[in-house]
Amino acid sequence: MTIIKKDFIPGPNGKFDDFQKTLIAAMTAHMSTWGLPLAATAEFTLLTATAGKKKMRWEASWDIVKTKSFTHAQEVEMLAARKDYESGRPDDPTDTSIRLFLTRYVRNNPRVTDEQKAEMGLIIPDLVKTLSTHIFVGNNLVGTVSWGEHLVHHNEVLVPGQESKAKGEGVENIHVFIAFTAASVTVAPALDKFVFDGMVKNGKYERAFNVEQEAMRAWYFVRLMLKGKNGQYSVPSEIWQSVIM
Repeated sequence: MTIIKKDFIPGPNGKFDDFQKTLIAAMTAHMSTWGLPLAATAEFTLLTATAGKKKMRWEASWDIVKTKSFTHAQEVEMLAARKDYESGRPDDPTDTSIRLFLTRYVRNNPRVTDEQKAEMGLIIPDLVKTLSTHIFVGNNLVGTVSWGEHLVHHNEVLVPGQESKAKGEGVENIHVFIAFTAASVTVAPALDKFVFDGMVKNGKYERAFNVEQEAMRAWYFVRLMLKGKNGQYSVPSEIWQSVIM
């Protein structure tokens, strides 16, 4: 498994500009193969191709400042534009940025290859590590769609017979992966057909769908993201599924 280090974005503005150009060009070339939801396409447009926003705001302000002939107000705008483009507002689910987009759709997406990450300019460290014996590397979680409503699945993800919904020792998060098939398909897709979809909270995972997905079958499994700088995964859980009504 690979991760993106927290300091993968260069500090100097000129190097940051080179980095973001390389990153966006590579993402544009490959993202159609990543199995992203429709919402990601709209978010990528906001990130990269909306006038006065994110990438376009940054490049307009940097084009002025890099000439070394600029006012204080123009420098302040450049710094604000970079912060908005690089980091955004993590507390606002409607906002986006380079870091937010990579976290949501790239970092733990199994369809994004190491070669693509290298092309994007992301750091791919050596992740060989011997886990401490106290860290749980199996996965005895069981998921079910406990109930559904129109275009929504309410999932429960628990250890059978265990009342506690707390994450186990050594577990950072519980990641949910999803795949879709026609309702008539009753054999689970291969694991490489699943994409990262979100995280379990307090033993629950609510998944909303769009109208185009109605009457399809949604397939799920979870993996434990283990604590530690290497962010190593456990083995996958058993797969569960339900038709989207």
